[in-house]
Amino acid sequence: MKHMKTVDSRTSIIHIRLLGHSGYGVTELRTFDNRPMVASADSEQSVVRLCEQADGRATGIFVGLQPRPVHLFDRAPNCWMPATLKPEPNCACNRDIEFVTVGYWDLDTVSAQQDRGYPASEAELEGNYEAARLLSRQDGLALSSSICCSGSGYHVLAPLVPIPVDDDDVALKFRCFCWQLASGISGRIEGVRFDEVFNLGRVTRLMDTVNRKGRATAERPHRRASFVTGPVSARSMALHHMILGTEIPAFPAKETRTRDSIRCDVGRREDSQGRNGQVLFNKL
Repeated sequence: MKHMKTVDSRTSIIHIRLLGHSGYGVTELRTFDNRPMVASADSEQSVVRLCEQADGRATGIFVGLQPRPVHLFDRAPNCWMPATLKPEPNCACNRDIEFVTVGYWDLDTVSAQQDRGYPASEAELEGNYEAARLLSRQDGLALSSSICCSGSGYHVLAPLVPIPVDDDDVALKFRCFCWQLASGISGRIEGVRFDEVFNLGRVTRLMDTVNRKGRATAERPHRRASFVTGPVSARSMALHHMILGTEIPAFPAKETRTRDSIRCDVGRREDSQGRNGQVLFNKL
């Protein structure tokens, strides 16, 4: 396997700052290989150290998009622990989220080769990027969002003035708003689809860590997650108000629910050779 450089701490720190967790909770890191792991970090330096421990050993390192409540910190304090649900969970569920600090839209590349367990090709990524570019120009995201590459696709991140999750309507409004923006360009680019999971407990790949999902080839290599456009530092008040002003349909889209399981919202777990494992879900 081709050697890859170690984690660039500057890029990872920029990503954490963009997510805006400081002052609103702690940062949760996750891995989803044969033994799912979790770590709660209370500083940027701790995030970097934890990533250096896991990068290259896991299929991928993921970070919770929204800050996690402080009470979870003591269950995995600046260290990797096996993710558990009982007797006390040490990883966040949707209902644990106390603040929304960022919007997130993930695009999947659809191809027969990826269905067979291979990473995306450069040609497939081009179409995926075009869809991300169109989305980033939508009302509310233009000039206030960043395009990122996960290594196998693109996503759009939009930092916003934090919204307290003080009732169930906030989560519903957030999901409906994200879905409405995605539906505005859904289907316009062949071979690309939106991941329609807009849960508050969602995770994403941490920037500058390696995406080792799938069986790599010369034409379909493993890649590092990276910023494609400059990270946006300002937090959008306009996006904050747009989310809170979203009308909730009479019958909002249902979320997938499972009992006594872990939800990660990243699809099927795969080992470093791309073999499919069980589907993991966060308990809601």
